[in-house]
Amino acid sequence: MPKINLYRNISITFIVFTAMLLSAVFLFFYSQAVIIITPESQDVNLSFNLDVRSTTTPAELQSQDIISGLFLSKEIVGSSTFPVLSTKTASSSVVGTVKIVNNTNHSQALVKTTQLQAENGIIVRTNESVTVPGGGSVMVEVYPKDPDTFTAVDLGNLKIIKLATSLQDKIYGIVDSKLAKNSGEIKVLSQGDINRGQEELKQQLITQAKTELGLGEGEAVVATVDQVTTDKKIGQSSDSFNINLKLKVRYLQMDQAQLVELVNRKIQNSNMSGLKIGNIDMNNLKYTIINSDLDSANLKINYAMKATLTADNEILNKGNFTGKTIEEVKSYLSKTGMAKEVQINVSPYWKKTFPKKEDRIKVIVN
Repeated sequence: MPKINLYRNISITFIVFTAMLLSAVFLFFYSQAVIIITPESQDVNLSFNLDVRSTTTPAELQSQDIISGLFLSKEIVGSSTFPVLSTKTASSSVVGTVKIVNNTNHSQALVKTTQLQAENGIIVRTNESVTVPGGGSVMVEVYPKDPDTFTAVDLGNLKIIKLATSLQDKIYGIVDSKLAKNSGEIKVLSQGDINRGQEELKQQLITQAKTELGLGEGEAVVATVDQVTTDKKIGQSSDSFNINLKLKVRYLQMDQAQLVELVNRKIQNSNMSGLKIGNIDMNNLKYTIINSDLDSANLKINYAMKATLTADNEILNKGNFTGKTIEEVKSYLSKTGMAKEVQINVSPYWKKTFPKKEDRIKVIVN
């Protein structure tokens, strides 16, 4: 009887050991893995061209990249002062430039060396002969009559000494840039200065016009210069100059509903497999006007979308994870830039690698 009990105990021990061994083998070979991903939104840019036309048909709107719209226009004027950046080597004798004004109906000739006197008594002479038209003005360089006693002449009027007394209050000089002895380089207005100032003022006026019209940052306009004037002439010595500018600004009034519908259609026709697109926000749409006429315009559209990956994205193909270590999978998903947070659960808990079979891997996108 004791021998039978011994055999029985041995059998039970063997069965328990075998069961434990089989369980361990089962767990070793039948591992599972779960990846839980919280996606990171990505910027996806959609670009295409479209035509805006004053007259359209339903068939064009459905089948072509066309929407309805028309050009409106606005006139805007403005002025601003800009620094003179151009320079030239100054003559040792010339101290600046004076404007000669003639408020009579007849032209007035002035010979070279004509004397002009400032309120402080300083006298300068013209560096060339000029004729001042009636009702007009000319610019002329001047130099000191007596260089040794010359002091700077501030802004103001100059009297033409040898002109008839009756004409001195009608024909006179104006100092609008201080007269002073110069050495080396002096600032002289150039066409480049005018071009620079005109472009800067133009952009300022375009921004002002868009604000007044209620146009968004991404909405474009076509601006043409109707008139430009400056208070200084090319070649005149001055530290600054003023520009007056008149612009004609043409802007588009588009059918917003048609534009949204076209953007949606473009998104649907694009290769967005494995991505979920957020809601359409037309504030993210920007365009440039490539060319236009009175009845139509061709635009370049750029639309910045937000997209997140979905479970069927190729990045999350289970074949990318089979046999990899947990750290390798985390590194891979981190490098894609599309995962904000990654959780990985592998069973049994001591396993450090993913299963070698795809059907034992589960991917969940929050």
